[in-house]
Amino acid sequence: MAEPLVSNIRTILSKRSLWLALAVSGLFTTVLVWSTVNSIHDFRDYHDIIAVESTTSVAKNIHRYIEERQRLVDLFSRLYREEITALVANPDDTDLHADLDAKVKDFFPQSFAFTIVDQHGTPYFTDYDGILSDLCEADIRQFSLEGIHAPYIHPNVLQYHFDIMQSIDLGGIPAIFFVSFKPDVLGRFLKASESPGHRLILFRPDSGLLEATSLGARNLTPRDNFHLTEEEKSRILRQVPIDNTRWSVADLEVPGLISGYADKHWQKAAAILIIVLLITLVLTWLLHREHTALEKRDRELETYKGKLEELVVIRTIDLQRHIDELERHSHAFAHDLRTPLRAIVSFSQIVLEDSRSVLDSNSRENLERVIKAGGKMSVLLDNMSQLTSASRSKQNIEAIDMSALAREVAEYLKVTNGNQDTAIHIQEGIHIFGDRTAMRELLYQLFDNAFRFALQAEKPAVSFGCKRRGNQNICFVSDNGPGIDMAYATRIFRPFESLEPAADLDNTGIGLALVKQIVERHHGKVWIESKAGNTALYFTTNLDADGNPTRL
Repeated sequence: MAEPLVSNIRTILSKRSLWLALAVSGLFTTVLVWSTVNSIHDFRDYHDIIAVESTTSVAKNIHRYIEERQRLVDLFSRLYREEITALVANPDDTDLHADLDAKVKDFFPQSFAFTIVDQHGTPYFTDYDGILSDLCEADIRQFSLEGIHAPYIHPNVLQYHFDIMQSIDLGGIPAIFFVSFKPDVLGRFLKASESPGHRLILFRPDSGLLEATSLGARNLTPRDNFHLTEEEKSRILRQVPIDNTRWSVADLEVPGLISGYADKHWQKAAAILIIVLLITLVLTWLLHREHTALEKRDRELETYKGKLEELVVIRTIDLQRHIDELERHSHAFAHDLRTPLRAIVSFSQIVLEDSRSVLDSNSRENLERVIKAGGKMSVLLDNMSQLTSASRSKQNIEAIDMSALAREVAEYLKVTNGNQDTAIHIQEGIHIFGDRTAMRELLYQLFDNAFRFALQAEKPAVSFGCKRRGNQNICFVSDNGPGIDMAYATRIFRPFESLEPAADLDNTGIGLALVKQIVERHHGKVWIESKAGNTALYFTTNLDADGNPTRL
């Protein structure tokens, strides 16, 4: 019954272990995927923050720079109004031109050229050899009509540049004075805020035209097409328009920045997952192999169990047969011996009574010894039968008042064996579970032994009591006799072994062997402790109300 249960439990545990391994693998895979996705998102968010900070910073810096240029151009036009008016009146005066040109370059180190035109866009003077591009003319017309100019880079054949325009009054004649600046400063703004893995650009969002990079104006960028491609637009992390200009600042991720990071982490996650799956497969295989081995062992154990049970049955039958034969032989032996033994004793008594007058004292003593030896032999045969039957009799377990039973046995022996002068001490309230008949026989043998030894004391006394040791009650029967040599402590419980000194006592040596047998059938122990004036035989029983052994 237990083995199939154990086998079923092992099968369930093995299957549960397999499912547990698969569940742990699935959970690990989920956590790994979640962690990888979060890591990629965190990486993207981190670079989005960098893009926001860098584009916002560059947009503010360029806006302030343009505003500062506009303010300075206005200031210059007012400071040098007379020189500008004189040059407009005499545009061919090279000295006036050289002087004003020097003042412009000194005032604006990053300037490329300056120009003066009327409100309709007709130049009074230009540094472009009298050539104004269509972009410049369009900007002048817009500025004349609206008073607004949003800078952007002009691709002049002499120098890429952007213009800062300012209205000026030349003695009641309205005009426009503007300075053209090199876009290198824009590249420096971009470069100063550019972070690793990022590329800052200045572009026109209306047309997608690239204006400047960290290298400078677009003409310094090694590319053929200056319009942003769709691929470049897809890499824009953040773009910020610059107020009062036609520009926006954009932050592009370097190709593969985020996708490369994602690919790397997915590859790492895949490698870890493959390792985990391999480990799971190995564990699953090991569990399966272990389960298979356990099933095989269970089958073998079941086979061995069947064979062992069969062998036990055979051995039990053989043992029972030998026991039965031994009992029959013992009974027959005792029965066959009793008849001639009784004849020997009877004829010896007849001879002694009929021929007492003619027999000498030596012959009479010999006959008396024969009669006495025959009586002892008869007692031995009875004790052997009793010892044999005690091991075979059925036990009826019940609650026993050992104090009352001990008093009953002790009083009986005191009267029948001539122990009237022996004091008896019985401890009250001692109860155990056991077979009443067996316990009566046990107490009879112990008290009989105690009475015989106590008679050798000046004031003979026997006692029955109980001591508590841990969770166990230990009962004892003691006497105040001379004691025994403890060298005999283990021999006295063997059949036909008598306590010392006992040569002159009528003792067969069966009594304590019977005590040991009764105690062992009650799953207990028996032992002796002896010294001069105090000998105690201790015994324990360990049965519950149902006759089952109790745990100590």
